[in-house]
Amino acid sequence: MSRSLSRYLLPVAVTLGACFAPTVSVTPLNRPPRPLAPRPVESVQVFMTGAPSGGVDVFMIVAKNGLEGRRMPAIREAAARLGCDAVVIRDAEPDTTVAGRVSRPGELGITTQAESLGHVGAVCVVF
Repeated sequence: MSRSLSRYLLPVAVTLGACFAPTVSVTPLNRPPRPLAPRPVESVQVFMTGAPSGGVDVFMIVAKNGLEGRRMPAIREAAARLGCDAVVIRDAEPDTTVAGRVSRPGELGITTQAESLGHVGAVCVVF
């Protein structure tokens, strides 16, 4: 591949990759019980039903849009950057597509499709 062609393809690839990344938002809830520092992603525990007692809910983290399989990892990555010990998944809504046919008397029907991109919501817990 020539250098000039690769110079143009790299920005396109980066842009397309960004289109599939979820949008992550963070909302503070409570003061952490200790100072927080970033930690390895692998060290953030993930709970689906509730964290062990003694933790403080510090942040609400929501990942929207993007590829469905990237939302949960994005939650964990954000939690690691924030210094969370664990996340408790509160709600997860998958992508949905609803198709239908709309018509008026005497007209041909029009097929419509509505898409709703899902989300994952979690609470950052600090012990």
